Amino acid sequence: MTRKHGELETQVLDALWSLEESGVSEITSSDILDALGTKDAIALTTLLTVLSRLCDKGLVVRTKSSGRNLVFKSSQSREDQAASALLALLENSNNPDLVVSHFVGSLSPDLKEALRKSLRKKN
Repeated sequence: MTRKHGELETQVLDALWSLEESGVSEITSSDILDALGTKDAIALTTLLTVLSRLCDKGLVVRTKSSGRNLVFKSSQSREDQAASALLALLENSNNPDLVVSHFVGSLSPDLKEALRKSLRKKN
């Protein structure tokens, strides 16, 4: 199976966020592996490598639990991570005004209204 760059990290984060949102505490690598399901089946060693990289990037926090078990927790919510990614794209652009213009121009009417509401709350 061929994945796009960063796709496996995204799938692992999505699984971790879903587990957290469902109220699971002390999430282990086995929990994440189960949450990924069979369609996204990966080896445990691959998952541990991805989790290690996500920890290095500051997106996941790893702590020891009872015995040799490691538990994982996201360092920020799904929404905070999405906002950080959008901000990074804007900050790395040579023309952020144009990026914002294209972004807003491609939004659905519902998303444009959500953006308007959000901007009104901030002012």
